Formats: sequence, structure tokens, C-alpha cells
Amino acid sequence: MLAGEPHARDVAQSGALTAGPLAGNGAISGAGGGPIVQRQDAGGADTTMTNAPPAGGPGAIQAANVPWSTNLLDASIENANKPQCLGTIKSGGGLLFSTNCGTITGPFCQPAGVDFNVDFSVDVVNGPRPAGFTPPTVRVQLIFVNSAGAVTQNIDKKDTKPKYNSPGTPLDPAFGHDFPFSTSESGWLHIHLQVADPDTGATVDYNDRVTFTVTPCT
Repeated sequence: MLAGEPHARDVAQSGALTAGPLAGNGAISGAGGGPIVQRQDAGGADTTMTNAPPAGGPGAIQAANVPWSTNLLDASIENANKPQCLGTIKSGGGLLFSTNCGTITGPFCQPAGVDFNVDFSVDVVNGPRPAGFTPPTVRVQLIFVNSAGAVTQNIDKKDTKPKYNSPGTPLDPAFGHDFPFSTSESGWLHIHLQVADPDTGATVDYNDRVTFTVTPCT
């Protein structure tokens, strides 16, 4: 735990937050205090999958089709200006934005910020979900806690019926995909993404904690 960072339990018990990445016991940290991704379902074994369209002309090798399962439910967050800088659940394996991208540091005497892009998906190109399903509920929470332990920003968006377009493409929630974030003070951004699938009862959670550092002018 970094100096000055409030324990998640203390923030939750203060009444400032009652759900999401700062609520409950250990919702934002795993073994050793690091961020975690969680999957609660009865999905089968991992499968080989792709969200990329088939490439090449006649004779090109196509990815083998895979049966649909709840392992294909996914949530991801990326830096819109650096797409390789991302965090994603990816079939339960997990890739954390905080680990992949490190601390977000602003220029001298300026705020620190990231233009986040958030996507949710229910299938892949070679593993389409059978027709007739109910779209899952999707949720985005971005909660910033400054170095003094105060919650200074709380973004919470939810859509119970995001639009499904086609296999392998992200759902289109009413709140969109763009989440620009900026802070003029140092602290920690707690990220919670959730996919709650009503037809299968599966719930997929991505929880992360990203450090933001602002260099004061003096």
C-alpha cells in the first residue's frame, strides 16, 4: 500500500461508497494487495478465439470455430491514444491496465490524465453467441481517491440493454465508450467494469487500481 492511500474497507465504511471496486472485503485487491479480475460462472475450458476478421485471400487459413460459452464474455479498458496500453479480462486470464501501463504522470505543473476507451463483448468472430439472447447489463465505475484519502471523483454508468451489433464487435451501451479522465492532484483511480449476463447468471468483473502522479508547480 502506498503512503497515504486509504484502505478500501475504510473508504467503504465511511459511507462514501456502497458498491463497486471500493466496497466489500478485498474487492479491489488480490494476493499481495494487487488488482484482480474476477469471473463468476460455470464456463468451460479456455478456447482459442479471435476478434480479428479473417485475413488473406482464397486459400487463407481461417480460425477454427469454437462453441460459445461464458468464457467469451469480456470487458476491457484502454488508453485511446495508446491502444497497446490496455487492461482486459480475456477469458479469465486477465491483463491489468495498471501492470501493463504503470503510473500515469502528468507534465510538470499540469494535470495527469488518460482518455479511456471501454468495451464490452459477448462473443468473438469465430465463436458467435446463438441468437435470441438477452443483452447483458454492463457497468463502468471510475472512482478517484486522492492522497489525503478523499473521494474526489465518482463516475458510475450502467446500461441494462446495450446494443448487440455482430459477432466479435463490442456492445454499444447508451453511455458510449469514451471516458476521458483527468486529475489535478495525485492519488489512485479505482476501476470497476462489470458484465452481468441474465440468461446464464454469469458475472464478469474487472477491478484495477491505477496510480496518478501530479508534479506540483513549486
